[in-house]
Amino acid sequence: MGPGGLPRRRPEVPRHDAGADRAFWITEAFVGNRRGQSRSDDELAQVTLTGAVTAYGEGAEMIFVAGLTKVRQSVLDAWGVIDTTIAAFRAVEQLSTSSTRFTMDDGTTVYALWDGAALPDQVSGPVRTIR
Repeated sequence: MGPGGLPRRRPEVPRHDAGADRAFWITEAFVGNRRGQSRSDDELAQVTLTGAVTAYGEGAEMIFVAGLTKVRQSVLDAWGVIDTTIAAFRAVEQLSTSSTRFTMDDGTTVYALWDGAALPDQVSGPVRTIR
């Protein structure tokens, strides 16, 4: 059980920092346009995806999402991809500033890549791409 008696979603997530002694959860609040800044749907989706991937890669065990009734469809779609592809990971490893490898509970591997990152050379066989 987690804090307050809540069930832990992934109780055995390896820490990014082997010396870390406490897990952390974060709240991903409303992602949208800031004053004086306009973002395209693609930019908003990328900020959502890369923020979640980075948080998990740095050791976050859980991301709570708030404000989904106030966001564009691209942000909702990005959270849908996160939830259906990487939320149930067993282990995570940041490979670079723009690529992260997730080992899933079923043994499959999912790579999150952005900003021109490519799959590692050792990856072979069928690859499914989600954009």
